[in-house]
Amino acid sequence: MTIDRNVVPVVKQERAQVTVAMLLEATIDALGEHGESGVRLDDILDTTGVSRSSLYHHFGDRDGLIDAARVVVFARDVDADIREIDRVLDRATTAREFREGLERVTAATQSPARRAKRMQRAYTIGASQARPELATALATEQERLTDRIATIVLGAQAKGWLRRDLDPRAVAVLVQAYTLGRVVSDIDANPVTPAGWDGLINVVSEALMAPDAD
Repeated sequence: MTIDRNVVPVVKQERAQVTVAMLLEATIDALGEHGESGVRLDDILDTTGVSRSSLYHHFGDRDGLIDAARVVVFARDVDADIREIDRVLDRATTAREFREGLERVTAATQSPARRAKRMQRAYTIGASQARPELATALATEQERLTDRIATIVLGAQAKGWLRRDLDPRAVAVLVQAYTLGRVVSDIDANPVTPAGWDGLINVVSEALMAPDAD
């Protein structure tokens, strides 16, 4: 495990790492298929072959296991998207290449195929309001994600591609906000078309570019 948060166990022994990972992945699968009400510890234990005592040792109880799984899911896709944005910055040689790379990332992250994952993230944020440990873990994890994106923004500013007068963390929050905000359209009876939504984001992204960028 690489996530060091309140509800996600941090273990050093390889065997324990495997145990924690199996429990988390089985729980993530169960959440995706049945929702929280359908997560049964007996099923998780049967699937993983892990003992009940080990589960309790690492996660405390059923709620602890579910909270940990939700934290992992909350960050997993965002981390993957950040890696892709980082690759775009690393490979681009001009501001135009950087902007075109961002447009490709936008098309992928805003895809209708991501709807279920966006809904899961929104649900986790809502659920955290009544679960203090989950809220604390999410706050710490969100800080990490925002810091990672802000670092990329700083890199693009250093190359003269993004406006230097913008707060990198504010830009980082904006990038995450329009992705999560897609949920508003996802639940709309008359959702915005992908082309309309992506086009708007690209206009916003263009406004963030440095005026004299090549």
